[in-house]
Amino acid sequence: AELVSTYHVGGIIYFTWAHNTRDPHQIAALSNGIQHTARTARSGVPVIISTDQEHGIVCRVGEPATLLPGAMALGAGGSRSDTRRAAWIAGTELAALGISQNYAPDADVNVNPANPVIGVRSFGSDPEAVAGL
Repeated sequence: AELVSTYHVGGIIYFTWAHNTRDPHQIAALSNGIQHTARTARSGVPVIISTDQEHGIVCRVGEPATLLPGAMALGAGGSRSDTRRAAWIAGTELAALGISQNYAPDADVNVNPANPVIGVRSFGSDPEAVAGL
């Protein structure tokens, strides 16, 4: 509340290393508190709350939220409808927690298998297939 009211931040991102994403109930309460403070501040403008809920190895919100397969698993399946359904589930659950922006999925193409950052966080190595998903 102090951060929002003092510095008039426009956005906040949740990361597990910041220890602000213990469980979905705590996240929803945190989001509601942030938005309440923003609404009662001078500007009354809501804050954009975001996270990077990629699923698979990058999962900022844990159980009892749905734990979905990561990008490479979805890419291996090759189903656009399954990928769209996973994204819909993630988006619906994040919205229920007050999170309005997710930095996933992304359009990374795994062109360098030795790159440990992208790796399984990508839908695959074929640019057209990745674009389709």
